[in-house]
Amino acid sequence: MLLSLPRCLFVFVVAASAAATSLLGCNNPSSATAPPPAPLPAVDSGGALLVYVGLGGLQFAPANMTVDAGATVEWYWVMDDHSVTSGDGTTCTPDHRFDTGIQNSGFTFSLQFTDSGTYNYYCIEHCPPMSGSITVR
Repeated sequence: MLLSLPRCLFVFVVAASAAATSLLGCNNPSSATAPPPAPLPAVDSGGALLVYVGLGGLQFAPANMTVDAGATVEWYWVMDDHSVTSGDGTTCTPDHRFDTGIQNSGFTFSLQFTDSGTYNYYCIEHCPPMSGSITVR
């Protein structure tokens, strides 16, 4: 599975009664066609399955993953101020299996899943709706 990051950052500025929009890091669509976004790897160089934290905003990507027992999952932060906290992502109740605390872009956290079952997790700053699960078969 490959994920794509947008190549543009949209910035909205509201001043007095007018709103201005600027594009950062983008080609002018009227003068050139931008290349397609580069795919993000689904597996890191060590073979761990990757989950991107904060990709596209308040989400994990992929949010839900099924793995075989013994697989390692690595969460990689692409945005600041997020956590990976095990527990119920609808009630925001931790189950204390794992918790990274709030981390920032570039941080990674890896966990090997040896026992079958479903491991739910969420971001303590953005719960709900920012939640995910790992199902181990």
